Amino acid sequence: MAQTQLHDLENSIFCRSYTHARTYPWVLGKIHGYTLPTQLTPAQLGVLFGSFLVLLWSRGIWAHLGGLPNLLVQIGVPMGLAWALRHLRLEGRPPMRTVFGYTTYLFFPRYGQVLGRAHREPPARSARGRALVLPARGVRRLPVPSPSRHPSAPCSDACQHCAITHVA
Repeated sequence: MAQTQLHDLENSIFCRSYTHARTYPWVLGKIHGYTLPTQLTPAQLGVLFGSFLVLLWSRGIWAHLGGLPNLLVQIGVPMGLAWALRHLRLEGRPPMRTVFGYTTYLFFPRYGQVLGRAHREPPARSARGRALVLPARGVRRLPVPSPSRHPSAPCSDACQHCAITHVA
């Protein structure tokens, strides 16, 4: 029996799936032939350069530490933000994919899609027709008093219309 299992292992083909590698974000190692000191994602590059420019433009506000501490803040803060962005996971996804997901959700039609187009509820239309309502058998209809003969305030217990309202 062990002989047949060994024979089956020798004749079998082993396959591997590399789709897990597609879940990692796009990584840059070289830019125009220049090798970066570490691999960076496009989001990290954007945060690195964006925060560097913001700190450069706002230097008059925060740069009162002296020469070397100012330089350390100017270089260290963007590098720290880029490093933190690499390890940040929102909903188990990289930040750019999360932003794209929320953007898609924001611009998606409110009631979904049907056949590739936005689904719209049909407008409400009033139903037109006639209905005949008859009293049930054995129910006696009281005559309706005319508005000209009947006062708006209850007159007495002897009035048929007022007696109906008093009982109900």
